[in-house]
Amino acid sequence: MGDATRRSIFGLLTAVVLLSGAAAACSSGGAGTSGTTVTLPTSPSALPAVTLAQFKGLLAAEASRGRPVLLNVWNSVCGPCVREAPAIESLAGSYAGKVQFVGLDVNDVAPLAKAFIAKNRWSFPSVSDPHADVRNGMGYAAQPVTILFDAHGKQVYFQAGDITISKIRAALEKLSTGA
Repeated sequence: MGDATRRSIFGLLTAVVLLSGAAAACSSGGAGTSGTTVTLPTSPSALPAVTLAQFKGLLAAEASRGRPVLLNVWNSVCGPCVREAPAIESLAGSYAGKVQFVGLDVNDVAPLAKAFIAKNRWSFPSVSDPHADVRNGMGYAAQPVTILFDAHGKQVYFQAGDITISKIRAALEKLSTGA
């Protein structure tokens, strides 16, 4: 399967995820009234476990705020994840207040994941996908994966494997200038 086909499939899946998440968020009656709504934690190391439905709702809620979202799917012992972690935090610092960074920690052990976050001084929240149900439900086979959504929830960048910092920065700049 070529990159263009993979991106098209992912774009379709993303639209379904955002729409179904919005429907779940609307039908839940608000945060805390059902098991399908979750908000981003305020602490980068809180790492609450989420279900696929909760994660869909979280993405939909973030899209409804009208701010771009950069999603990084990671694991504390994944080689490419370890290599790219400092660059992800550097970007998060550069775009603080302009782009919401969100981590999805997959199939990890909580103490290792929290140590990874601390070591890399991540300033943004992550949620935990302890059995890879969210990752698999979104159509990913492995991590890392980095996706950038514009302020309307539309996917504008996708990178499987090691990130290309210059390409992500260019996509982020394009969003911030409205080009």
